[in-house]
Amino acid sequence: MSNSKNKKKNKKKSVKCPKPIVPVAVINPLGPSPVLKRPKPAVINKPILPIIVEPPCHLPYPREPKEEITTDIILVLYGERDDLDRCVASIEEHCSNYRLHIIDNNDVNLGFTIAVNQGILAGDAPYVWLLNQDAVVLEGAQETLIERFNYHEKVGIVGSMQRDHDDHDIIRHGGTQRAFPSGVHKGGRISMGHCRIPEKNTWINFASVMFRREMIRTIGVLDENMFLLYSDSDYCYWARYRGWEVWYEPRSQVLHRLGGASKSISEWHVKDRVAFMSKWGIHPNGTYSDLFKRLDSNP
Repeated sequence: MSNSKNKKKNKKKSVKCPKPIVPVAVINPLGPSPVLKRPKPAVINKPILPIIVEPPCHLPYPREPKEEITTDIILVLYGERDDLDRCVASIEEHCSNYRLHIIDNNDVNLGFTIAVNQGILAGDAPYVWLLNQDAVVLEGAQETLIERFNYHEKVGIVGSMQRDHDDHDIIRHGGTQRAFPSGVHKGGRISMGHCRIPEKNTWINFASVMFRREMIRTIGVLDENMFLLYSDSDYCYWARYRGWEVWYEPRSQVLHRLGGASKSISEWHVKDRVAFMSKWGIHPNGTYSDLFKRLDSNP
C-alpha cells in the first residue's frame, strides 16, 4: 500500500501556466469562461465583496507581442456591426500599444456585465479601457486617460468626455451628478467652455472608462447580479468604498450616441435596480443606508 501511495505522489507535478499576450481576441461566449461566484443580493448596510477571480491562463490566439502593451481595450458587441467597425477604425487610427478584446453577445446574450468581466480577465495590461461599440475615439483619448492615473497612485477609474455623435459641440457626458434612482450626467457645449475641469466624481458612465488593473486585482471585477444597468455606478461606489478614486478627464474625448449600444433596456431595469438597492441598503420607501449616503454625497 505504501508503494502505491508513493507512486501517486510522484505522478503529481506542478505546471507553471504561461501568461500569453493576445493582440486581438474575439471571445466565444459558448466556450469555457471563468467561474465567477455570484453573491446573493441582501439588504445590508455594507456592500458585498465581489469575488476576485484570477485571469485564465489559456487564451485563444497567443502571439508574441511586437511592442509593450499598456492597454487592454474591451468592446462588447450587441446588435449591428456598423458601429463596432467605426469604433475599431478609430482605435486603429488614434491608439497605440493596445490589445483589443471583442466579446460578441449576439448569439448568446451574456449581459453587459458578464461580457465586460470576460474581457477584463482575458488580459494583463496595466490599464483596461472599456468602450461602447458605438463610441468613436478621438485623438489623444488613450494617452490622456493614462496621464490622469499618474496624478497619484489611488486613482483607480477615469472616464472620458462624451460628445454628441451628430453635433460634436454638445457634451453628453462631462462628469456625473446623482447615480440613483437613475444616473444623471453633466453636460453643456464645447463652444461655451463647459465641463473643461478634471475632477473627482462619485461615479462615471462606462461608455468610455479606464481602470487601473492593480485596482481590479484588489477589489475584483464587476458585480454580475446587475445584468446590464447600474453595474457602472455600483463598481465606482465599490472602488471608492475600498479607498480608490474615480475621476473625469475632459482631455480624453469620444463621440457617443447615448443608449445606442443596447436594446430592450426596460426589461432589465427593474431587476438591476433591485440588485443595486439590495446591495447598498436602499429601501423602497426612500431611505438610504448611512454608507450609501456618505458615498453618494462626497466623491
